[in-house]
Amino acid sequence: MSTRLIRTRTKTSKFQQVVPLEGVPYTFIFRWNDRSNHWFLTIRDAAGSDLTTGRKLVADSPIGAHETIVGYPPGTIWTLDLTGGGEDPRLRDLGDRVVLMYVDEDNVA
Repeated sequence: MSTRLIRTRTKTSKFQQVVPLEGVPYTFIFRWNDRSNHWFLTIRDAAGSDLTTGRKLVADSPIGAHETIVGYPPGTIWTLDLTGGGEDPRLRDLGDRVVLMYVDEDNVA
């Protein structure tokens, strides 16, 4: 596997899900912030320890691409605006117009 879609919900402003990446389960916690009109992501390891906290999801950008935290996913997580417009995901856009993609470690340039 080289690139995969990380499916997300679009009907709620706060949710979490377990996402296996390269055989390791991570908990992704998504929170919508009304004040800033942005989604924020926290990633936890299998033991429940935060690996990254409150990262703003920005369209067409990597999330934590240069993290050196032990236990962080070895590949790169990207947000991708499927319309090509480069607009950050709004409340009902995550998982629809803007998706999360994971590029595994072997395919990260």
